[in-house]
Amino acid sequence: MRSLFSIALISLLFLTGCGYRLGGSKPSTLSHVSHIQVMPAENMTQYPRLSAQLANHLTDALIQDGLYKVGTENNADAYLQTTISSVGINQIRGSRTTPLFPEELLLRIQVQWQVVDMETGQSLQTGKEIARTRFFMSDNFQNAQNNAFPDALSRVSRQIVSSLSNSL
Repeated sequence: MRSLFSIALISLLFLTGCGYRLGGSKPSTLSHVSHIQVMPAENMTQYPRLSAQLANHLTDALIQDGLYKVGTENNADAYLQTTISSVGINQIRGSRTTPLFPEELLLRIQVQWQVVDMETGQSLQTGKEIARTRFFMSDNFQNAQNNAFPDALSRVSRQIVSSLSNSL
């Protein structure tokens, strides 16, 4: 029994020097924040309905991460404010017969974000994330593009929540 205790004690001492910690890994600026309210995004692009989709994906990403709880105006410690600043579409691959006709496209979304304290109005953390996704052309370009937006918004949402949870 004594040897088992000493082995556990020695392994615990070795693990404390490796940077492992029990509990959350919140940044120091967000240490007092437990509930975050997700605000509708400001959309600076020509693509409609991205604001509500981004807010939904951010809420889902916060719930899946689990470090912060999604709050309301009444119980939130801070709110997450986002701005969709640009959307770009580039051709990756063209048709063999007609190189100017795209077959595969790259959708890029850039989102600027900040976490603001509810009581003081002070910005606690800011950042900018860029997400990319690929999609293939179909007979209807608009449908193909609209089907690619949820994936890109989901990716950028996970990046934002990862920055909130893991930055030092």
